[in-house]
Amino acid sequence: MIFTRSYSTLLAALGLPKKALQKTVDIYRQAVEFFITVMLLEWGTTFTSTMNQQDFLTAAEKLCVPS
Repeated sequence: MIFTRSYSTLLAALGLPKKALQKTVDIYRQAVEFFITVMLLEWGTTFTSTMNQQDFLTAAEKLCVPS
């Protein structure tokens, strides 16, 4: 939030429209979401390749079925 406020102040000082701020924030947000998605997929691939199929199914059942 502090970054957004200071960036907004900078844009105002430079005479840039507020839409530029929103567009920049959206680009950064999409980049972070993409990075997190890729890391989760990579972690999931590594995690499942180190387990055999039965262990994976057992773990999945424990996560999906309430105890």
